[in-house]
Amino acid sequence: MTAPGTTTAANRAARTAESLPPLLTGRRRVTVGLLVCAGLGQAALAGATAVSMPRLLQAEPGDRWFWVGILLLAALCMSGIRIAEWVLAERLGQDYVHEVRGGLLAAALAEGRGPSLGTTIARATNDLAAVRNWVAWGIAPLTGAVPLVAGVLVVLALVHPVLAAAVAVPVGLLAVVFALLARTAYVRARSVRTARGRLAAQVGDAVAAGTGIRAAGGVRRELGRIAQRSADVRER
Repeated sequence: MTAPGTTTAANRAARTAESLPPLLTGRRRVTVGLLVCAGLGQAALAGATAVSMPRLLQAEPGDRWFWVGILLLAALCMSGIRIAEWVLAERLGQDYVHEVRGGLLAAALAEGRGPSLGTTIARATNDLAAVRNWVAWGIAPLTGAVPLVAGVLVVLALVHPVLAAAVAVPVGLLAVVFALLARTAYVRARSVRTARGRLAAQVGDAVAAGTGIRAAGGVRRELGRIAQRSADVRER
C-alpha cells in the first residue's frame, strides 16, 4: 500500500506539472522589488539628465565642466543600473525555471503517473527555455519599464506638459494593442506547446521501442507519424 503522504506529494507534483507556479513568492519578491527600484532609478537619472542638459547649454565656461561631470555620472549610473537589471532578470528567470523543473521531474517520478518520456524531456528543455525567456525577457523588463515610463512622464510633465502628453498618447495606445493581442498570443503559444509535446512524446516512444519497430517492419510507418506530428508543429 502507498503511504498517504506519498500520494499527496504525487498529486501535488502532478498539479505542478499541469499549471505554472506563482511568480511572486519567496525570494523572487525581493528580485521583483529590485527590478522596480531599477526602473525608478533610471527614471530619476533621466530626470537628472533632462535638468542638467539645459543648464549645461546655458552655463558659463567655468561651470560647464560641472554639468558635464553630472551628465557623465548619470550615464555611468544608468549603465550600471541596466547591467544590474539584466542580472536580476536572468536570476528571476532561472529561479522560476528551477522551481518548475522540480515539479516536472517530481510528477514524472511519482508512481508512474507522469507524462511520457518524450513529453517530459520536451517540457524540461524546450518548454522551460521558453518559460525562462518569457520571465527574463518579458516580465522582468516590463517590471522595470512601468516605473521607468511613469517616472519619465512625471519628469516631462514638470518640464512641459505638452511633452508628457506627446509621450503618453502613443504609450497608452501601445498598451491597448498589447492588451488586445495578449490573449491571442497566449492561446497560440499554448497550441504550439501542445503540438510540440505530442511530437516529443512520439519521438521518445519511437526511440524507446526502436528494436520492436524494426523487427515488425514499421520503421516507415513510424517515420510517417513523426513527420505528421512535425508538420503539425510547423503549421502551428
